[in-house]
Amino acid sequence: PAPAAPAEPPVYVERTLRAKAASFETITTARYRDWVARLRAQVHAATSNTVGYIHIPDMGESGYAEFYRHYLIESQKRGLILDARWNPGGNISELLVQMLTQRMLGYDVPRYGRPTRFPEHVRDGPLVLIVDENTCSDGDMLAYTVRQLRMGVVVGRRTWGGVCSVDSETLVDGTELSLPVSGFYACKDGYGLENNGVEVDVEVDFRPQDYRAKRDPQLERAIQEVQQLIALAPAQLAADSADWRQRSIAKVAKYQRRRHQ
Repeated sequence: PAPAAPAEPPVYVERTLRAKAASFETITTARYRDWVARLRAQVHAATSNTVGYIHIPDMGESGYAEFYRHYLIESQKRGLILDARWNPGGNISELLVQMLTQRMLGYDVPRYGRPTRFPEHVRDGPLVLIVDENTCSDGDMLAYTVRQLRMGVVVGRRTWGGVCSVDSETLVDGTELSLPVSGFYACKDGYGLENNGVEVDVEVDFRPQDYRAKRDPQLERAIQEVQQLIALAPAQLAADSADWRQRSIAKVAKYQRRRHQ
């Protein structure tokens, strides 16, 4: 046999890579969103993708951004779970309440395709809010509003109970001094929210053994509550476009028969 051809010498390529370490804020945000994604997947799996889940990390700019990032999709499901645990507060509860209290007035029915709700991103289904002892300030206000307006069921632990606004001043030695500048007076409960917090409808504790077992009993109970509410009062979801198309054709035919009579 003919001798084998000599192997070609390997070709070495040198490349210079510049790696930049992620900032602490970037890593924290990535880990937070990964945690939220796992909880959302748990809710979707337990409810056959019929219940939405949104976590609100705070009541500031980042909290509203995270809320709105997922609200447009999650609110279109038959039920919604809002998670305000570990929420340190802020000042956006009014914006959230305005969106959550909207009511569906009807449907925009296209010639082709699926009807959409009007208003388009209105929530139409039961609401369950999860809070804990770390939900405070404007998080207290969100829980209080949900209960007072009977928007849904509150699950978890009594909130922290600190709704007064504070201002801070830095002294000459670097010490920071915080002073209360305003409080919240409720028409029904007066100043009772301060130092007391908001009582929940369904109390569920998060025990050390739950952390060890990597269970979330508060979320599990919230899933049970929202499923029970859906069974009692099903959400008014838009029918399939085929059904709407057949109804429209039947109405047009009936109208034409009346004209020719």
